[in-house]
Amino acid sequence: AVGNFERELAALRRATRFGEGAPVGQDGWAAARAGLAGAARPVLGRLDEALEDAGLLPELDDDARGAMPDMSSLVLRDELAKLELSNAAIAEREKVRRTRQRALLEELGGQASPVRQVREAYLQATPWWVMLPYEVLCKFLDVVYDRRPIARFWFLETVARVPYFAYISMLHLYETLGWWRGRSEVRQLHFAQEWNELHHLLIMEALGGDARWSDRFLARHAAILYFWVLCGLFFSSPALSYNFSELLESHAVDTYGEFLEVNEERLKRLPAPRVAKEYYADRDAYLRMAMRSSKATRGSGARSKPPPYPVETLYDVFANICADEGEHVSSMRACQDSEDDVSPTIQRNTAMVGSRSGGGGGPAGSIANKRRKVAAPPWPADRHAWMK
Repeated sequence: AVGNFERELAALRRATRFGEGAPVGQDGWAAARAGLAGAARPVLGRLDEALEDAGLLPELDDDARGAMPDMSSLVLRDELAKLELSNAAIAEREKVRRTRQRALLEELGGQASPVRQVREAYLQATPWWVMLPYEVLCKFLDVVYDRRPIARFWFLETVARVPYFAYISMLHLYETLGWWRGRSEVRQLHFAQEWNELHHLLIMEALGGDARWSDRFLARHAAILYFWVLCGLFFSSPALSYNFSELLESHAVDTYGEFLEVNEERLKRLPAPRVAKEYYADRDAYLRMAMRSSKATRGSGARSKPPPYPVETLYDVFANICADEGEHVSSMRACQDSEDDVSPTIQRNTAMVGSRSGGGGGPAGSIANKRRKVAAPPWPADRHAWMK
C-alpha cells in the first residue's frame, strides 16, 4: 500500500509540475482545462518545489517528465493523436440503432407477436432513474474526452470490467444467503466477459490511453463507485443491473463502430499491438467462446467457436473489439430473461411465465425481470456485422 501511494504521489507531482501534454483543440473543455492548468501549475509547482527543498517530499526525477507509459514509439503516438471521433456522430448512431430496433420489433409483430421475447421487448421500458446516470456518464465522456478517442476507450474499458466483478460477487452473496443456487455457467460467463474486457484494457494501455495521471485518477475512482452502485442495484433487482450494463455495452458498440468508420484508412496503416495479436489467436478461443450467452447458440446448430479473425493492423484490432462488445450486449440481454439458461432467476415459477417478473428469491421475495431478450445470434462470419 505504501509503495502504491508513493508511486501515485510521484505521478501527481509530475503532472502538477511538468504538465500532461498539450491539450487537444482550443475550445470547450480543452480550453477550460488548459486555462485552469496554466493558472494552477505555477502556484502548485512552486509549492511542490518548496516542500521538496524543505525535505518534506522526496526529490522528483526530472527524467520522468516525458515518460509515456506503454507507448511503442513517438511516431505511433503522433499517428494516434490524429484519430478522430465525433460526439454528435455517436449520438446520431445510437438514435438510428434504437429506431431500427423498434422497427424490427414491429416487423416481427410487436405486442401481437406470437414470440414471447418479441412481445416483452416491444413493451419494455428502461426506468428514468436508470437512464439518468447513463445519460450523465455519456455526457461526461463527451466533455472530458472530446477529441481524445484512445483515452476515452481506456476509460470505457476500465469501467467495463467492473460489472462482471460485481455480478460474480453478488452471485456469491446470493448463494451464501441461500437465495440462489443455479448453473455454474453464469459465473463462467461473467469471468469470460471480464477476461475479454481486461484484454481490451491492455490494448488501450499499449496505445497510451492511460498516459495522463488525471485520466487514471478519474477512471479508477469511477470504477470503485460504479462497483458499489451495481452491487446495490443487483441486490434489489439483477435485471435492472444487467439492463444498465446493456446500455453501456450498446454505447460501446456505437462508439467503436463510428470510430472504425471515420478512421478506417489511417487505422489500416498502423500495426496491431502484440497483446492484441496474442489475445485474438487461438490461445484464448475457449474463453471467448464462453462469452456466448445462450446454450442454444453454443451447440452444433450455430457457430460455437469464434471465427479466426486476422489481426495485423489496428483496424483489425478495433473491429474485433467492436464484435466483442456486440457479444456483451447479447449476453446482458440474455441475463435479463427469466427463462434463459444463464439467468440468475433459476427458481422459476411456471405460472408466472410471460409476466413482468420471474421466480427467484430476492430480498422482496422475487427478482424483477423488467426486460427480456431477443435470442442472441451465432458468431458472425463477418466481424463487421456488429457495426451495421
